[in-house]
Amino acid sequence: MTHVRVRMLGPFTVTAANDAKTAGPWPRPTARRLCQLVLVSPGRRITRDLACETLFPGTEPRAAARALSKALSMARAALAELGEPAASMLQADLTHIWATPDAQVDADEQQAALARALAMRSGPERESALVDALTDEGVLLADEPYADWAVLPREHLESLRQEARLALARNRPEGSDAALAAWQAAFEHDPACEEAAGALLRGYPRR
Repeated sequence: MTHVRVRMLGPFTVTAANDAKTAGPWPRPTARRLCQLVLVSPGRRITRDLACETLFPGTEPRAAARALSKALSMARAALAELGEPAASMLQADLTHIWATPDAQVDADEQQAALARALAMRSGPERESALVDALTDEGVLLADEPYADWAVLPREHLESLRQEARLALARNRPEGSDAALAAWQAAFEHDPACEEAAGALLRGYPRR
């Protein structure tokens, strides 16, 4: 069965898993941004009005609506190069634009893996699950470092990652090399984390 793989942790790519062909080049940045915006929206669904406000701020409503329709058309054209089901990944009606739920998005998969690992009881299995879930450190929506609409989902994912880093450190034997390495990773990602700083201050002098 052919699948569509979407990478959002790092450079944005849409790939047909059957032959590893990648969509693009995107005719305009707005076509790529529309795809990204839909995929990070709740339920992978957004109203046309909100998409216009987000992607074309300050633009007269009719002009923004035309620009959005153009961006949608160009995004679909780029995806169509991959054939089905990528060609049908973006759907729209008069009021909404949405993405099909069967597209495999790495950011969604990581968030689900982190949530599953955090819900587990302490022990070797939880440690393994946390390590696996934290493997990809790619920046969510790295192509859009300054876009306001990318900030909230990026912060949400990083907060979940940090929660997992702290859980991993707590899960390991206190004072062990593995625990100190985990606390160090948590501190490096958030130097304001008092728990990680305290664990390092207690752990290193003992060694």
